Formats: sequence, structure tokens, C-alpha cells
Amino acid sequence: MANTAPTESKRARWLLPVLALCIAAIAAYAWPGQQTATPSDNPGDAGANSGTPTTSSDPGSRANGGGLAPETVPANGRSEAVNLTRTNAPDSSNEPQGLRGLVVDQRTRPIPGVSVYLVESASNDPLLFPKVQQQRHLLAPIASTKTAADGTFAVGLAVAQQKIYDVFLLSDHHATVRRTNLRLLPDTWHDMGMLMLETGITIRGRVTVAGQPGMPVPQAVVTVASGGVFADAAMRALPGEQGALIAHANTFGEYELQHAPSRGIVRVSAIAPGFAQVVKQDVELKVDAPATVNFELPPGKTLSGDVRTTTGLAITNARIEALPKKADLPILIAFSDEHGAFLVRGMRAGPHTIRATAKGFAKTEQADIQAGQLVLLTMAPQNRIHVIARTPTGRLLRNYRLGLRRFFPKNHKAPLDE
Repeated sequence: MANTAPTESKRARWLLPVLALCIAAIAAYAWPGQQTATPSDNPGDAGANSGTPTTSSDPGSRANGGGLAPETVPANGRSEAVNLTRTNAPDSSNEPQGLRGLVVDQRTRPIPGVSVYLVESASNDPLLFPKVQQQRHLLAPIASTKTAADGTFAVGLAVAQQKIYDVFLLSDHHATVRRTNLRLLPDTWHDMGMLMLETGITIRGRVTVAGQPGMPVPQAVVTVASGGVFADAAMRALPGEQGALIAHANTFGEYELQHAPSRGIVRVSAIAPGFAQVVKQDVELKVDAPATVNFELPPGKTLSGDVRTTTGLAITNARIEALPKKADLPILIAFSDEHGAFLVRGMRAGPHTIRATAKGFAKTEQADIQAGQLVLLTMAPQNRIHVIARTPTGRLLRNYRLGLRRFFPKNHKAPLDE
């Protein structure tokens, strides 16, 4: 018995650490940890908005004030929806789903009368770029409202679709705010939280004749763009093009544009009758000081023309591009009117390629065109195929591969060039 006690003591000391490790392993396995979210089979649950209220002070872009930061595109061409808090339906809306929020200034005071626009996001269709190029009002708002006296707003839709939306807040006294990647769920209202509008900064300068610094250029138009194709297109598509950031020079050639974005990189251009367009790239805006951008415009020329179908009918709203052969010169853009006529202003001397694109027609172009010529463009109809892919249960497929092959009936003799 004297020798048994030490042996049992040693054995107990050896078993205790092993037992402790076993207990720790069982506890770690059974303890509920952080769960990883998995996609739902219900299409309405995809990207559900169920987070906490968010506050945004990112400036957007606007004609009388505001700008947009350059866009970034995800590597996979898709954007994730922003999480928003679910809320009850407002009394002022009859729609079953939508977005609501509170608009305040930098001192958190409510701002009434702010225009709120709901726009379908370009991220819904990664191949939307050619369509935006052809249709200048493709990204027009699908719903709009104004903030009430207490700064609140509610903008809704009658039908909820599996789409991503953008919201624009426009004020005559503030830089525009743009909130992106928002999704609506059926029969659900979402709270965007407090949205802050900033006063923005001022862009000013003078437009003079090239080589004559003291000679002003009257009637000059100065335009600020973010450089993002979809952002600029959406701003121009707002009612009355009020989203465009534009200033007009006075008789002394001076211009001033208030409530521009308070930070970021923008592109500023100037054009005037009888003068060529000049573009200033990569203009940096800072919150602590106004930006001064001066222009010297050289003489310019005008190109006129007409765009019609192969049967002679006028094509309305065709996009006309004048591409100079010199790489350092800007591309000029115009649109045809209801008679198919167009006018490209601000061209410089030298050969240009004139290209026309329009919805439902194949692209056409003419090379080595000089400013001052009369250009006649003919566009042939172009067939289109619209495909919507769904699973057997009816769920919408966003990523799939589509093959298109030409088919000839039996005993059909194909042309020699095919």
C-alpha cells in the first residue's frame, strides 16, 4: 500500500491535462460561433437589406452644384447591394415597397424641397455601355419625390424587381449626393438613415481667345464631368438635364460654378460659338479652397449633316461622334433632331472620322471628313434578340453563357460570302 499511492498520484497528474484538453475541444466544437451567410433559394432573399441605418455624406454631381466621384467597377462586373434597415410603410405613399430617409445639412438641420430621384443602376447590365452611348436618356429616373418640411422623403415602386438602384439627391444650394447599389424587397420599405448634403466648393475662371489673354470669349459654356460614363449619363438623364454641371461665361469671359463637389478628380471643358472645344483633364477639387480653371480657346469650325435609314427616313436621337486623327484632341458628340439633322460644334482643322450609332441600327461611319463639310450618313436596320434565362422554378439567372448560331432551312443555298 505504501508503494501504490505514489503511482496513482503520478497517473492522476498525467490524466488531468489530457482530460482538460478533451473538455476544451468539446466546448469549442459545441459553442455557437459566427455563422457564414449562404445564398437563399428564394429570389426575393438575394441581397436582402437587413443591416443597420447608414449615413452618407459622399458628394454627387449637379448642374447648379454637385459632382460625382469617378466610378469603380468590380472585377466581376457585379455590385453587391447595400444593407438597409427595414421600416414600416410611410403614410404618404401608396406603394408597397420603397426607400425612405432624412436629408440634413452639415449642421444636421433638415432640408426641405430636395429632389429625390430613383434610377436603375447600370450594374444591372454589365453590357449597358453601348446602349448608354446610343441613348442619352436611357438611365432616366423611374420614380421621384421631394423632401418634406422636416427633411424626410419616401420614394416607392409599384412593382419590386430583382434590380439594383441608385438614389440622387439634388439641391440648388448643395452638392448632389448619389447613393448606389440599393435593392428593394417586395412589400418592404427600407430606411436609408440620415443623408447629409454638403455645400460644396466653387469652380471659377476665365475663358479667353488663344494667344490673346486679354480678349474674352463671350457665350462660352463650361461643363464639369466626373469621367464616369454611367454617372454622367444618369445625371444628364434627370428631368430638364438639371443634373448637368454647367456654367455660362459673361461678357468678360468670366464664369463661376457653385456647389461643385468638395473633393475628387473631374474633367472640365469649355466651348463657344466659333471656337474649338478645350478639355482640362484630371482637375483636382479640394474642400478647403475654390478651384480656378482658365481656358484659352482656339478658332473652331462646325460640321453639319443628316442621318437617315436606307429608305430615306430620318433617324431621331442618333449619336454622332467626331473623332479627330490627332490623339490629343477631344472627341466631339452631337445628337440628331427629329428631322435627322445634326450639328457638331467646336471642331478643329484636320481630318475626322464621323461615326453614328442609334438604337435599332447598325453603326456607320465615314473617314477623312473635314470640318465645314456636309455629311450624309445612312444607317441600316439591325435585328436584336432579347433573352431572359430562368431556372425551372422561375428564379432569374444573372450569370449564364449564351451561344448564337446561324440557321438555314433544309435545301437552303447560302450566299457565297457566308
